[in-house]
Order: sequence, then structure tokens, then C-alpha cells
Amino acid sequence: MDWGQRIDQVTAGYRDAALVIFGVKTGIFEGLADGPRTPGEVAADRGLDTRATGVVMAALCAAGMLEQDGDRFAIPEGARPYLLRDGAETRTSIIGHNKALIRRWARLDDVLKTGKPVPQEDRTEEEMRDFILGMENVSRRSSEEVADLLDHTSCRRLLDL
Repeated sequence: MDWGQRIDQVTAGYRDAALVIFGVKTGIFEGLADGPRTPGEVAADRGLDTRATGVVMAALCAAGMLEQDGDRFAIPEGARPYLLRDGAETRTSIIGHNKALIRRWARLDDVLKTGKPVPQEDRTEEEMRDFILGMENVSRRSSEEVADLLDHTSCRRLLDL
């Protein structure tokens, strides 16, 4: 293992995470739901700055989260179910929840110095929605796996708590 390369990769990992999180939260991915578009088209549709949107879309492309053909960008087919709000495997709410967690993680040095957890901030309505729906995003697959393991042929009713 090349430790220098691994350390660089880990310590810069927040960049790709931030690109995906803010790509979801600002609607960049939703702006591409109907097919390839230019940064200017996405920016106009989502109320974003055109230049900044182009820079972020190019960075998302470099991170493998978008594809580029000329001046148009698209969501890779395999990523669509995860990155779009109505996708069958959507992760958009848990990705949104991670936006709120970034603030807490950024204060880890305070926790290490004081031994006290980061004070819980009041969540906005949007943050609460992202948290609740995000739990569904991450539990969907494990719930299906557990249900598949159960023999419920003799059951007439099933209560999921």
C-alpha cells in the first residue's frame, strides 16, 4: 500500500462528498433528470449561478458522478436510481441529512478537547425531513433482506415496528 497516496485520498474525501451533497441539495441532479443539459440550462432552471454550476458539474464529472458529452452533462444510468428523488433506490434524503452532519463533524476538535458532544442544534423542517426519510433510504435494503429471511407462510398479519 502506498500510504502517502492513501492518506491524500482519505483527507481529500470530503471534497467528493461535498460535491454530491450539494449537487443533491441545490437540485443539480434533479435538473438533469430528463436528460443531458448544459450548466447554463441547469443553473437557469434551479436559480443557480451559471459559472459556479459549470465548475461543480465539471467536478462531479471528474468524481464520476456525472458524464459529459461536449457542453452537456448527464447522470450515469446506474447512478440515476440513487441520485434522483423519485429513484427506486434513492439516497437523496440521507445525502441531505449528511449536509447537517458536516457541521457536527467539523467540530470534532472541540469534542476531543472538552470530551463533550457537540451541542444539538434545532433542526430545520427540511433537516428533520431529510433525517426521517434518510432513515428509510438506508433501512429499505436491510428491511427487505430481513423479510426475505423470515418464514411467514403461516402468518396472516405482519407488524413492522
